[in-house]
Amino acid sequence: GMQPPKQYSSHVTVIAERPEYLIEKEKLHKSMVLQELVKGVITSSEWSLGKVYNVKRIFGLEAQHAMLVVTESNIHLLSGFSVSRTERKSGDRILDWKSTIDQKGNDSYSCRKVETVPFQGVDDFMNIDNMWLRMI
Repeated sequence: GMQPPKQYSSHVTVIAERPEYLIEKEKLHKSMVLQELVKGVITSSEWSLGKVYNVKRIFGLEAQHAMLVVTESNIHLLSGFSVSRTERKSGDRILDWKSTIDQKGNDSYSCRKVETVPFQGVDDFMNIDNMWLRMI
């Protein structure tokens, strides 16, 4: 007679380490996309000429990542972003973005509106606090 078909296990466990260079390549690609996004929001010239800082932003009870871009005429606060430098001599900026926590404690995958405060030169920088706090 006919034999029943053999049963093969459909569960295969494969544990594979992703090579370091692939992780690095993904990080650089993500950074490129994020940089284009930032340039679209604050303009290319503001991004290339600005000084960039990682800051913590208090939102509700959480301290969250944010990136501050300071230029001659504006200060931009971008929630969820952080910046680092490449190991290469060029020291290119590498951007990362993590979801922020909304007021109900859920992950918010929408980026909060970028806040921009205009100011006139460095002399004004010391007086910026009150205006900044009013805007936030």
